[in-house]
This record gives sequence, structure tokens and C-alpha cells, in this order.
Amino acid sequence: MGQYVVKRLLALVPVLVGITVLVFLTMHLSPGDPALIMLGPHATAQALEQLRHDLGLDLPMPLQYVRWMGRLVAGDWGYSIQLKRSVGELISTRLGATVLLAAAGLALAVALGLPAGVLAAVWGRSGVDRALMGTMLLGFSMPVFWLGLLLQLAFGLRLGWFPISGMYSPGSASPWDLLQHLVLPAVALAVGPAATVARMTRASMLDVAGQEYIRAAKARGIGPGSLIFRHALRNALIPTVTVVGMQAGYLLGGEVLVEMLFNWPGLGMLMVNGILARDFPVVQGGILVVATMYVAANLAVDLLYAYLDPRITYA
Repeated sequence: MGQYVVKRLLALVPVLVGITVLVFLTMHLSPGDPALIMLGPHATAQALEQLRHDLGLDLPMPLQYVRWMGRLVAGDWGYSIQLKRSVGELISTRLGATVLLAAAGLALAVALGLPAGVLAAVWGRSGVDRALMGTMLLGFSMPVFWLGLLLQLAFGLRLGWFPISGMYSPGSASPWDLLQHLVLPAVALAVGPAATVARMTRASMLDVAGQEYIRAAKARGIGPGSLIFRHALRNALIPTVTVVGMQAGYLLGGEVLVEMLFNWPGLGMLMVNGILARDFPVVQGGILVVATMYVAANLAVDLLYAYLDPRITYA
């Protein structure tokens, strides 16, 4: 297992380098001039040229990439063109909010989807199965942005149960206040992934239920509870774990919309503002962090997969 972990970590190096190349090219080949945005439309040609030189934008693109990577490895993420602050400092102040929201959404998705999938499989092709899968299909069909608006209207504005904006109420920093602000955006994020987890868990449980060792366990008189939780669920979880890892990436992508809708002060809002202002260092740093989180989530899934199924070896 230790050798497998080391090899998987080494395999991430070219992936991360490829991500940096894609992020750099995407930002630098997109239209717009950061110097013109910073100085405004009335800036002189000389001032624009001087600012481009100061920012290193007049260098050949490969050299700009090498300089950026060199600074990145040294821990220098650059400075925000718009906000005049260290990119590393900006990201560190927003990253906690993004991780908290994504973790809450993923935990809620698993907490809803896993039991629903197991129950649907246990009562397969019954009314309970159809009701659960129908509900999950409805949740899967709802776009995150639209679902977020519905939650704000129903539970925030009409019923007044939860706040609809921000991470804390003005002047408050209590965990209870944070939890109240977290509920609606986490639910908006979790519904779609929960449906996917439920459908995969149901299909996997039904597949495992038809295997020989389950029939043999039934013949030995093992009770339904022990049969489900001790014999069937662990094997059925293997494909579900893969789906959960993929949903972690979905959550990171959908979180940008949710952060904007709920005014959640996370990395997604920072990147959107950076894109609008053509703030290359902020957007590059933000995308790199999100991509690294996505890769790390997939690594965690691979390791958990290997733990659940010892037959898996590094290839």
C-alpha cells in the first residue's frame, strides 16, 4: 500500500505541471489588456508600455511562464493587479470558506444519497424504490443556480428560517450563525450529487445482491441487517466511492455559482471578480488551487478504492 501511495503521488507531478501550462495559456491567450484595464482608456501609450514592462507582459510567453513557475515554486504567487495585494494572501483568506462550503455540500450529498440508494435497493422495484428514485431524479434535474434561487425564496424570504446571503450576520462571528448561513448554499450544492450517489449506490447494491456469496449468506440464515451492512454494502461502496470523488469536482465547479448567488466570500467569488478585471495573477492562482484540490480529491478516492478492494494494484 505504501508503494502504491508513493507511485500515485509521483504520478501527480506531470498532471500538476500540465495544469499550470493550461492555466497560463488560457489566461494569456484570452482577449484583453490588463495594463489598459488598470490605467483606463485615457492612458498614454508610454504609460501603457511602461506598465506592461513592469508586469513582465512584454516578455515572450515561454519566458513569462518560466518566471511565473519559478516564483510559484518559491512561494511567490504574485500580486493582484486590481487589489494590490499578495495573491497568496488573498487566496488564503478565501480558501477556508470555499473548503467549508464544499465539504458541507459533499457530506450532505453522501448523507442523503447513500441511505436513499440502500433503501431503494432493499425495496427494489417497489413504491418506495420508485418514490426515492423519482425524488432523486427531480433533484438531479435542477440546475444549481435555479435551485439556489428557490431555496432563497422559500426558506429565506418567505419562511425566514435561514439567511440568504453572506457567511455571518453583521457583528456576529458565532458558529451557530455560521451554520445558519451555511445551510441553504450547502443544500443547493448537495442535491445534484446526492441524486448521483443514490442512483449509483442502488445499482451497485442490486448487482451485489445477485452474487453467489450473498445467496450463500442467505442460505446460512444470516439476517437482513447483517446481510446488507456486513456483506453487501462494503463491496457495493467501491463504485460509489468513485462517484463521490467525481462529485467533489462537480461541487468545486458548481460552487462558483453558489458563492455568487449567496454572496459567500470564497475563492469562486474572488476568481469571478478577477476574471472581470482581467487580474491574471489572481485568476491563475485561484484556478491552480481549485485544480489541485480536484486532483487531491481524486487521489483520495484512488487510495480509498485500493483500501476497499485489495485486489487493486498500481498499473
